[in-house]
Amino acid sequence: MATLLIAAGAYYVYMVRSEGNIPAADTLGGLRPLVAELAKSRTMDPRYKDADGDLIADAPTEAGKLRDPSELRFVGIPTDFASDPEKGKVVWKDLLDHVAKATGKTVVFAEDVKAVDGQLAGLRNGTLQITAFGTGQVPGAVNTAGFVPLVCPADNSGSFHYEMEILVRSDSPTRSPKDLAGKEIAFSALSSNSGSRAPMVLLESEFQMLPGRDYHFVFTGDQLKSLQLLATGRFDAICVANDFYRRMLDDPANKLKSEQFRSIYKSKSFPPLCFGAAYDLTPELRSKIESALKSFSIAGSSVGTKLNEAKFSPVSYKLDWAFVRDVDEAFRRLPDTK
Repeated sequence: MATLLIAAGAYYVYMVRSEGNIPAADTLGGLRPLVAELAKSRTMDPRYKDADGDLIADAPTEAGKLRDPSELRFVGIPTDFASDPEKGKVVWKDLLDHVAKATGKTVVFAEDVKAVDGQLAGLRNGTLQITAFGTGQVPGAVNTAGFVPLVCPADNSGSFHYEMEILVRSDSPTRSPKDLAGKEIAFSALSSNSGSRAPMVLLESEFQMLPGRDYHFVFTGDQLKSLQLLATGRFDAICVANDFYRRMLDDPANKLKSEQFRSIYKSKSFPPLCFGAAYDLTPELRSKIESALKSFSIAGSSVGTKLNEAKFSPVSYKLDWAFVRDVDEAFRRLPDTK
């Protein structure tokens, strides 16, 4: 019963990214129902077809099922401005104006979409046309809601990537992930590639360390909270996306400093935040949206304060998310690892 209660608490964190009380340390066995739930989104829903093998849903072939709305609704990561949608409108204004000009449509900020489940529902029911998902949420959005990845924020050369890093306090004696045996690692939420799934998988594959067996772990709800609590000495280590970490350190409102932390591990590169569209838009409309995103200059725009990159670059979901899908498959098998 205790394990089931712990698992329920962890699942709550995974589903709603709670920033409330930290759940108690879990066990490898306690992860099993969470992993099973996550695995449901790792195969394409039968309602979608993929005849060309690019791993994303094909546009409907029946003209009556294609959408060409007069108004396009957009939201980025919905939790970013859930409590302050007016700020969200200001941040995204230049991008939405640019898409409106390119498409000839009215483009509005969907302030009523405040969580990932609302994003997915909006893509499915046609009330959300353009949106963005974090790295680890992209496969689920592609498979269960017909999300079509189009672009990622990139630097001037068009390069886009981040790495997962394991951080300790700068005064910690820990020098390697192996030194974390018997210690406590904070993950964010199972919806996060860098905050949870990738580090669990990589700690097992590279260091033969299993959660619950070789180290204790907890969920914090998000990576900012992980950083804040690591600074207080609450945990021995945390796992973060280093693009988020850099943005956090560059934020004038942030009180945390780089000298408080030290990295003991850096992974191979992952694709970052991804912007895309609903699969059932007319090909002409999707093409206009994609062209608008590619031609938009992030640097110097209202969006630059949020993304801190130069422009958007096109992506290939099949190629660019291959490592993410490999991690998810390994994560699915993790509870059965001996």
